[in-house]
Amino acid sequence: MDSNDSAYSALDAIDTVAFKIGVRGYNVDEVDDFLERLSGESTSSKNWSSNSANSCARLVSGSINSTLVRRVMSR
Repeated sequence: MDSNDSAYSALDAIDTVAFKIGVRGYNVDEVDDFLERLSGESTSSKNWSSNSANSCARLVSGSINSTLVRRVMSR
């Protein structure tokens, strides 16, 4: 794996990354299992972030009950 990859490209490459196997390298199955877990958690995190951004956008655009928002904001 290229150490010059940015964090963004590393997240995008989670599902396809391949590591070189050395004479005394890591256990390939353990690395694959970890990357699979990481990929799932990354996807969940991206979905949560996207849903949160969409909720904020609806709030700002007034799609959510504005009376409720005013009550909460006035506290």
